[in-house]
Amino acid sequence: MCRLVVMFASSTIQTKRKKVEERDGREESSDKLAVLSLETPDNPLGNANDVSILLGESINQVRRGQLDPRVANTVGYMTSVLLRVLEQGSIEDRLNKIEATLGLAAEIRASDVKTKLERSGQWET
Repeated sequence: MCRLVVMFASSTIQTKRKKVEERDGREESSDKLAVLSLETPDNPLGNANDVSILLGESINQVRRGQLDPRVANTVGYMTSVLLRVLEQGSIEDRLNKIEATLGLAAEIRASDVKTKLERSGQWET
């Protein structure tokens, strides 16, 4: 009976050791992401066309196995944020031009300051 318990314990230890080794091997290989080299030139990202080019390149790099899909997913998310920022900047520029043309910019800013001061209780009438 003692011999059976020792054999079972030994077998259990070997099985656990094998599982740990397999897990560790998988973790090591899964931690290595396919990324571009440091020598890869930066893409210009000043407008929607530049962002479109970057996304197209990233898609092809994923398909060729040059770029890990998780990295590409991050690039996709960041480019969507960048596109919103570019759009917002464009709208602000257009609005500033319209306000300047109509001579409203100074009036609007003064009105905004007055409203903020009134809300904070610092404006006396």
